[in-house]
Order: sequence, then structure tokens, then C-alpha cells
Amino acid sequence: MVYLLHFHDRISPNHTTQHYVGFTDSLSDRISDHLAGTSGVALIRAAKQRGIKFTVVRVWRGNRKLERHLKKLKNAPKFCPCCNQKPWELYPDGKLKPAREVTGNRLKEYLLFA
Repeated sequence: MVYLLHFHDRISPNHTTQHYVGFTDSLSDRISDHLAGTSGVALIRAAKQRGIKFTVVRVWRGNRKLERHLKKLKNAPKFCPCCNQKPWELYPDGKLKPAREVTGNRLKEYLLFA
């Protein structure tokens, strides 16, 4: 699964990042690691040290290749429903098979029971 985190505040005045794209096989375990500060991601450790909370805003069924693709775009805010009223969709032109997004109750199930 590929997921998008939205931080509730900017990491610092000089570092304006408010998003993180990650990949995992177990979303609930990975989010638990992020919340505990044991995930190994420097950005999330910095947010935790500063008391900045985050929300899982989008999840796609996909692999590391999709994660790399999203990171290379360097446009995570465009996919974020917290930052945009009309967030970008993956492969909107229909040329490629879209990665299925998990939202709503299904997302809650993945977070709670995966």
C-alpha cells in the first residue's frame, strides 16, 4: 500500500513540507511506528519532536514503484484532500490502469484491522 500523510502544521518556518508519501505491507503497523517515532523517517521524527500531528489522508493499493512515482512528482499537496478541494487523481486520463484508492470505512478497516 502507498499512503499519503498530511501534517497539521509545517515542520519549521524554513522547511515547509506538510506531506509524506510512504509504502508498506501493513498500514496499521507502519502508522503505529510513525506515531511512536520508531519508523526511521527523519521527517516524521522531526514532526513528533515538535508536537506536530498528522493524518492519513489517502491510501492506494500499490507497490514501491507507485511510491517512487508519487515522490518523483514532488506534488504531494496536489493529491491531498486537506489542501485541495479537487485533489489530483492517479492516471485521470484512463490510459493506465488506476491504482485503487482506499477511503472512508475501508480505510478505517485497514488502519484498525490490517
